[in-house]
Amino acid sequence: VVFTLNNWGELALEPELLPHEHLFIRENLGVAVRERDAHLVGEYVECLRAFGSDDSDPLIQLGMTFLLRAQDPNTHRWDVGGDAYTSYHATMVACQALLVHTHRGYGPGLPSCVAVLEKW
Repeated sequence: VVFTLNNWGELALEPELLPHEHLFIRENLGVAVRERDAHLVGEYVECLRAFGSDDSDPLIQLGMTFLLRAQDPNTHRWDVGGDAYTSYHATMVACQALLVHTHRGYGPGLPSCVAVLEKW
């Protein structure tokens, strides 16, 4: 939902637009780190950035530190124990989470969905 509404990283989102999702991500990023899940950590960091968090946010720092330490030193990828797609996805989301983000404005990218979200 977050990525759809922010045009896959193009637009920032106000946390009030998706308060439950924002809270869920903030409450569960640490769980994903403990589980050593590079996929979820990368996705959660991306979502927090979409909601306005920057590198000074302790959760962003936690996620970035985990991702940097979880990178395989030989292949420079993440989640190398799985199949090619699994490793590709983990590497893609980890790299995206570590990139500097600049948003082009505020979402949602589909303004007509705001009325639906308010009822949701």
